[in-house]
Amino acid sequence: MKKFIVLDTETAPTADSPKDGNPHAECMNVYDLGWIVTDKEGNVYERRSLIISDTFFNDRLMQSAYYADKRPIYLDGIGTREWEVVSLHTAYDLFCDTVKRYGVREVWAYNANFDKKALNRTIQDCSEGWRKWFFPFTVKICDIWDFAGSTICDTNKYVKWCMENDHMSEKGNPSTSAETVYRYLTGTDFQEAHTALQDCEIELAILRAALKRKQKKPTTCGQGWRKASKRAKALQA
Repeated sequence: MKKFIVLDTETAPTADSPKDGNPHAECMNVYDLGWIVTDKEGNVYERRSLIISDTFFNDRLMQSAYYADKRPIYLDGIGTREWEVVSLHTAYDLFCDTVKRYGVREVWAYNANFDKKALNRTIQDCSEGWRKWFFPFTVKICDIWDFAGSTICDTNKYVKWCMENDHMSEKGNPSTSAETVYRYLTGTDFQEAHTALQDCEIELAILRAALKRKQKKPTTCGQGWRKASKRAKALQA
């Protein structure tokens, strides 16, 4: 049975991040990294939940109110061993070992470009430019967002649900965030925890729902909003 990884990150902005209120992955450092090793049958082989000490204990990076408010949650989790505190270099070694040990060829993430760029920026900063890439070249980075966008979200039923439940952007596009898609799938008022491993769990559920549609996997990243937006415009015409 082929095994794959679902991965998520939580990040803090670096000093050169534009102050425009938008997350710029290439200007982020990862402080929380989680992943799940699984297969199409739903078997789970490994869960990892890592606090990246290089970022988490850097007061300059973690000084904003949003991250400061989250720190007690993490500190409690560290005390109960919910999270393992490691350096970024150790996290890199652990991840590469996991990929090799389970023969992983695909790594999935929701809005995968963000996690990829943020992890690359973090490892570049932590190695002072000596290492540039976090992911081994043997793996393919796949976007759950694009897969959900071309399966779950590319239906009139999903778009109408977004319209009826106020899940629309100011520009009139249906929300295709992981939180919204999971609410649709489960019929709940779910709110993301915004901790890496817990978010991996809901993103894995979305991926499994997309796989059940038995449609072609996407080759793109970062385009998960497009098809639902096109349907919404057609319905509103």
